Formats: sequence, structure tokens, C-alpha cells
Amino acid sequence: MDGSLTGLGGESYAAAYFRHNEQPECTVSKDVHDSVLCPASHAIRRVAFHGMENANTFRAMLMKFIPYDDSEMEKLTDEEKATYLADSTNLSEIFYKEKQSPSNGWAVPFVTGHKYRAWWDNGQLDFTRMRIEVSNQWKPEDEYILFNFPFVDGREAVDFFGKYGGSFAADGESNDYYANGSLTNTARENWLSGYNVVDNELKKEIDFVINGRTESSKTIEVDGIRCRDGLSEWCVAAPTIIECTGEQLMWDDPASWAYGENPGKVPEEGENAVVPPGVIIIFNIEESPILELLTINGCLNFLSDGSKDQHLRAHQIYVQGGQLEIGKSAVPYTRKATITLFGEESADVVVMDGATEAGNKLIANNGVLSFVGLSRSREARLFAVANKGDSTVTVTLGLDWEAGDELSFIATAM
Repeated sequence: MDGSLTGLGGESYAAAYFRHNEQPECTVSKDVHDSVLCPASHAIRRVAFHGMENANTFRAMLMKFIPYDDSEMEKLTDEEKATYLADSTNLSEIFYKEKQSPSNGWAVPFVTGHKYRAWWDNGQLDFTRMRIEVSNQWKPEDEYILFNFPFVDGREAVDFFGKYGGSFAADGESNDYYANGSLTNTARENWLSGYNVVDNELKKEIDFVINGRTESSKTIEVDGIRCRDGLSEWCVAAPTIIECTGEQLMWDDPASWAYGENPGKVPEEGENAVVPPGVIIIFNIEESPILELLTINGCLNFLSDGSKDQHLRAHQIYVQGGQLEIGKSAVPYTRKATITLFGEESADVVVMDGATEAGNKLIANNGVLSFVGLSRSREARLFAVANKGDSTVTVTLGLDWEAGDELSFIATAM
């Protein structure tokens, strides 16, 4: 534009107002233009984020952006930075769009020459694949845009490709593949879109650059890889289903725990426990400590003698290649068995193989779950109308309801 609208001279820019674009080189004009006005030195360019592999998780989610220049963040203490990030007046919320090109994503204008932190509405979503598309208005001489994406789950790798559908080459030799560290190991004047650095240990953050230096910079694919080499602590080997035919060992006997985190010791609160292949461990206690991860490659069986109610507690239970059994057809479980799962939304997830994340606070099963209790006669028709507030109902004879049972009344024909 010639600058008559912005008052900032030729080739200046005006774009719809978003809080993250309040940058020192630009002017906010809410009353007249409802825009951000920037000089020619700082172009406003669009970047679209879309193509999420786990699309239903992200559908209709707000995407958030906040100014995050290193020069400004370095001035803040950790407490001040946390306060800054938590203040909603500092950030923009971008609505998810289903239509137009690209569809099912977020298209956002940014002032070039700055860094932005990005996350989604609940703050804990991790993508397994994300595609990035920049507008055709980008020019080679435009300033870069840096992005910072925090993530929660561990990643053995985050792959950046200069095209959609790129594939990783183990030797790293690919014109379309941008290795971790390419951002920090390359002079700024030689940066290309997709150059990145991934901190997988301390901060769990991804930094990458977008610019218009080459035509191939217009499309980027980012793939988050939970497990590739299987070397990280959160990765587990592919399961092999096994049979348990050996001696039965008791949970409360230290000799039963010859493998795992603390061999020769009964698992305690916050520890990981492993039932190894071929081993049968009888869960013979009333209540377990709250374990971190219980991995079952052998057999874990609840008591079958009807002597006590039992409670198994853990953040995660992974029946990887074995069996978790509570009763069997020939000997049903006759007491109350409870499994309680603990954890936070931000906790690490169980990875069932290199590509399948099972989530957290769960029982993940690649083996056998077998729960058999006493057969009960519990369902019946009402023989008279039951209204709210009634203290009695009329049903058929022969039900084995017991004191303490919860009853549900379904408003439909059976």
C-alpha cells in the first residue's frame, strides 16, 4: 500500500488486531482501523497450522499466541515469566476454522522479526503431526518468525520436513529433512523454514523458524515421535503374549520381585513394578501402595479364595504381553475388587509401540484382561409405576439384590 491508510509510508502494513501483534515497531489503531499498523521493515504475514493427525482432539480448540522474544523473556524471573504467560490479557485466542484453504486449523497473522509462544486451549495437548502453511505473500527479504511450542509427553524425536508426507532417513541425508539443532547450528542469515531445536530434557520445548527464503519454505510438516529407537524410559518393546504356567508367587513376598526397579523388594509407593514373562504373582493383599507404572508381562491374579476385598492402585497399568486376572469362569471372584487409577492430565503417557500413545491414568492392554465375578440376576421389569420420591418399587421375584446395591431406572421399554 502507499501508506495513505496507515500513515507509515509506502509498503507499510495493516492487519486485523490481535494482542500478540502488539510489537514495538507497530501501532495499534483500534478506534479507527481496529488494526495493527506496521512499517515496511516489519511485514505482517499469515501462517496456518493444520493437518493434525489426531484431528478430533484439536477440533474447535482455541489456539493461543503470546509475544515471546528472547530479549524480553531473559529480563524476567521464572516467577515473573509464569505470571506473564498466565495473564490472558497478554495473549491472543484464535478460533479453529473448518472451511477454506487450509481447512481444519488456525490461520494467523504475525508481525515478522519476532518470536511467539503457542499452545492450545487446555494447555496440555501434544500433536503427533502438524502441518504449517505460509501465504504466498511471503518474500525472501521478509524477516523471520520464530515459534516456541511447549509439550508435555517425552519425544525421542521431532521431525521437520520441507514438504507434506516427508519420511525420516536414518542417516539424516534428505534435502527435505531438517535435523534437531539446525536452528542453533546455522547462522541466522542462512535460516530456512523448518530449522529447529528441540529441548526434550529440561524444558520440553520446540523452537523453529518460518520465513520466505525459498519456495519450498511454503509447506512444513512436523511429526512428534514418541519412540523411534526405544531408548527413552517411556518407550517399551512390542509385546509378545505369553502363557503363565510356573510357580505361583505372593505379592507380599520380596522374593517374588526378582526383576524391576528394586529387585528383592516389594514395590512401594511411587515405584514402578514389573511382572516378568512366565511368572504368576498372586495379588494377596487388601490394598496396594499407589504405584507409578505396573507393567504386566506375566500373570497377575487376584485371590480366588474369597477371603478379602482387594484394591489395586496405580497411576498407570500396562498389560503389555501378559494377563491381569480377577476370577475365572470355573472360580468366579466373590468379593469386591477395585482398581483405582491416579494422575494428572499433564503426566507422561504409556506408549504401546513407536506410534501408538495410549494416554495416561489408564489400563493399557496389549495382552489379556479377564474379570469374572459371580453371575447375578439383576434386571427386571417394573410391575407398577415408580415416581420420583417413592421409597418402594414393585418388581419380579427372584432377584439377588443386596443391601448397598445402586439401582438404575431406565425410562424405556425392555
